[in-house]
Amino acid sequence: YFLNAIHAIGRDFRGATSEALHDDELFLEELKSSDSHVVARAENSDSWQRTSIAGAFSMRMGRVDEVSTREFQWYLGPKDRNFLTETQFGEMAELPGMADFDNSFFYRMFGTGFIAPAILWLVEFFQSIVGNWGFAIILMTLLVRGLLFPINRTSQVKMAGYQAKMAKIKPKIDALNAKFGKDPQRKQQETMKLYKEHKVSPPIGGCLPMLLQFPVFIGLFAALRSSILLRQRPFMGWVQDLSRPDAMVDFGGPIADYPIISGITTFNLLPIVMVILWVLHQKSMPKSTDPQQAQMQKMMAFMPVLFGVMLYNYAAGLSLYMITSSLVGIFESKVIKKRWPVPTADGAKGK
Repeated sequence: YFLNAIHAIGRDFRGATSEALHDDELFLEELKSSDSHVVARAENSDSWQRTSIAGAFSMRMGRVDEVSTREFQWYLGPKDRNFLTETQFGEMAELPGMADFDNSFFYRMFGTGFIAPAILWLVEFFQSIVGNWGFAIILMTLLVRGLLFPINRTSQVKMAGYQAKMAKIKPKIDALNAKFGKDPQRKQQETMKLYKEHKVSPPIGGCLPMLLQFPVFIGLFAALRSSILLRQRPFMGWVQDLSRPDAMVDFGGPIADYPIISGITTFNLLPIVMVILWVLHQKSMPKSTDPQQAQMQKMMAFMPVLFGVMLYNYAAGLSLYMITSSLVGIFESKVIKKRWPVPTADGAKGK
């Protein structure tokens, strides 16, 4: 969350000449020099914890009383979008853009430049009311889930109705598979005819809630990962910095020099809770009776573990959002099943 860079004033050097840049999540450092004798480089002082920036100044003296000067600009500070926009940086005019949330094609594709600032505004607004940044993230999550509830409800009810119809005609589908097992084309034709006869069709927009939430998740990922606002902001208990991993136990360094686990330097409880809740949320969703969709659901069962590994060392604020969202999703599924039941295969109302 700091920006850290060295550049030459008024000149465009490349390589290890007169410019270097260090850019992490929350801070920026930049140094600019007008002299080609200024050599700067960014170097990793520690493979897992720290990055430093170094500058070498060569001075050529002609006489004993000669004065030699080297000019440069150097910025080291937070990636605060408001501060960087309002401050005049002279030759370092590119600095404000370094703090934008849409500085990559991936972020621009999902409208992160608009979503991330809006999310941070909501978090700041709720924090001004409750006085705690963690609870502010929880309230923001509840608001987002509340806005998406009508779409989630419609999607889940339609999916449950589709699965009930599929369960009702499953014996007939099994009979078609046995009868035309060696003739895939004929089996497909008869299956489509059966679907049409019983008015069975996959619900349109079944993935819409997930697709609508994905840009929000990407915006949250960018905002909670890179915002200086959350730096050193505590939640409760051991979570004392929402911009960093929750670090319940600090190992003091990598636990082992092996791929994947070499980056584990702390025991982070929140990502583990997040994965468990994701799995429970998946189990609370309606199970498909369609073989292809059932197979896809089995494949998706591994996604929580994969994302848990990928997000293990990310901001505790992001994990807090995912935990809250999963808890709401589990509760939401139970309410929808009870409040809007659909007929089961035997004609009774599903609970």
